[in-house]
Amino acid sequence: MVTDRDQVLRAAASLLVRNHGASMTEVAEAAGISRATLHRVVPSRDALLDQLLWLGLGETVAALTTAEPETGEPLAALERVVSALTPVAELFRFVTTQPLDETTPEFQAGFHALDERLTALFRRGQDSGAFRGDLPATWMVDALASLLFAAALAARAGRLPGNDNPRAVIDLLVGGVTRGETE
Repeated sequence: MVTDRDQVLRAAASLLVRNHGASMTEVAEAAGISRATLHRVVPSRDALLDQLLWLGLGETVAALTTAEPETGEPLAALERVVSALTPVAELFRFVTTQPLDETTPEFQAGFHALDERLTALFRRGQDSGAFRGDLPATWMVDALASLLFAAALAARAGRLPGNDNPRAVIDLLVGGVTRGETE
């Protein structure tokens, strides 16, 4: 039986963002493989977490590079970012929820560069008047990450058609849940 390492890691990320304390047996079950096969792919839980962090960071950076958040009108750039991050939402969530003090300096540098690209997009939108200026841009990044993950979970549970994820995230992030201005 040939086991695709990235498929195993994606299944692990999907499980671990919902249940951080999942056992290696549960990770193996989620990946559809035996625990022995899992240990041939990753020798330990620490190795699994480390590989997930690097896979998640790499996939997220690649998605952002494709989306080019630094170009075009801020709202159009945000729409491209959401569309690009939607397929890697669970990996993105895994990366954004790990305690940075437990990671390597190289990973921390990569994460901070990623975070700064997203924060810069929201600041650019604020500076142009396209986005609200009364909320911190860093919080908008957090909201984006949370909404992407929530949409992925909703699609998995059948509460949101998967092809509607980007539009649902943009509509909720940009428009909020009300139909007008708040007081």
